[in-house]
Amino acid sequence: MASLGFERLTLVPIQTKMIEASIMSPDEVSWLDQYHKQVWEAVSPRIQGNPELLEWLRVNTRPLAEQQSAK
Repeated sequence: MASLGFERLTLVPIQTKMIEASIMSPDEVSWLDQYHKQVWEAVSPRIQGNPELLEWLRVNTRPLAEQQSAK
């Protein structure tokens, strides 16, 4: 059976400082990390000429565990 879904219209990192990771399931953490990986892969090639923006994107698309430990 096929399932329907939605295509993402924007690729912007989700602000992890607003996330309470302790109440997330492993599947939810995995979804977030995969989404951030997709954001990095799609957006980073387009901003190679802007090192500050590229670094901001790199920091904000790291896996959730890395972002939470950096607080």
